[in-house]
Amino acid sequence: MVLVSAGMPKSGTGYIYNLLNDMFVLSGMCDAREIKRRYKLDSILHEYNCNIRDLTFLKLSIVVLLSYLQRPFVVKTHRRPTLAAKLFLRLGLIKVVYIYRDPRDVLLSDIDHSKERMKHEDTRKLAGPTDFHSAFQNVKRVINTWRLWKQCSGAYLLRYEDLMSNPADEMKKIIAYLNHAISSDHIDTLLKRYDKSSLDKHQKNYLHFNKGIVSRYRQEMQEEHRRIFKEQIGDTLLQMGYPLD
Repeated sequence: MVLVSAGMPKSGTGYIYNLLNDMFVLSGMCDAREIKRRYKLDSILHEYNCNIRDLTFLKLSIVVLLSYLQRPFVVKTHRRPTLAAKLFLRLGLIKVVYIYRDPRDVLLSDIDHSKERMKHEDTRKLAGPTDFHSAFQNVKRVINTWRLWKQCSGAYLLRYEDLMSNPADEMKKIIAYLNHAISSDHIDTLLKRYDKSSLDKHQKNYLHFNKGIVSRYRQEMQEEHRRIFKEQIGDTLLQMGYPLD
């Protein structure tokens, strides 16, 4: 089995990926980074957090085969479910944990991240939108991806806010969903390891933490922009479990 740690950008995807990867390692499974190094998979598993990107039949076949040759491991993606991903999920060859967050906080975090990238010449070309209206279009696109995962039978959906407020309980629910030889005995160790208050700058970088504040839109978003969210995607906010105000 390969676990796909999927998620909405700026929703704690780096945080949950590292929790899950370390949980696998402590339970006797494989570290995805070691699989990437050993089999020279830089063209498939990108960057430090082993981002597989598009869930194509070929890439999923490769990682699933390696999980049989070695042991289960975790990869990451922000992309939508493909026909191949749905097939592999139905066959039990992969499991999927998809994390999402209040889209209003996603937008603010996305703008912050883009502004930070604009400060540095080597990352400027990677910067996204720094204004509300452009960033709002991005948010609507990632919401479409959330809808597709929500409709995907067999995927486990997790709210960022729930993970932040009850991390131990949420990790136990994920372990129950995996129905695999993953131990819950290491949860406290891992949560201490990734406690936001004790992270150094390097750890925050690969965990992709900016502020990570729940419901920060209530203090930081203009009333006009909050109204746009309410008018244009209010029904979706309710479906995701978030208040309109």
